[in-house]
Amino acid sequence: MRSHQPFEPISLQVSTQFDARSRSLTVTWHTPDDPSAFAHTRLFLAGSELPDRTYLTIVDAGDSSTMPVPPDVEPGTYRVDVETYSNGSWGGGRLTGTGSSPQFAID
Repeated sequence: MRSHQPFEPISLQVSTQFDARSRSLTVTWHTPDDPSAFAHTRLFLAGSELPDRTYLTIVDAGDSSTMPVPPDVEPGTYRVDVETYSNGSWGGGRLTGTGSSPQFAID
């Protein structure tokens, strides 16, 4: 008989860089074991100034992305939440990693 172990997502290391001049955000994520093991990644902006997480983008088979900060995001302290998936099929995709960046300021 096969035992069912609860699945624990990999803990990701996430970093951000906010460019105030262009009001853009660069996010990178990886795991020390295999930095390229993810088929898709979803990025969300979260913080005390937002009632819920705000979807930023989806990335196909990569470990970084640069995107504009949504225009309705007000100045404040935020973090980026990252969710990675093991394959390209959303129906069969499996959450493989999660992580959050350190807090950063958006001016």
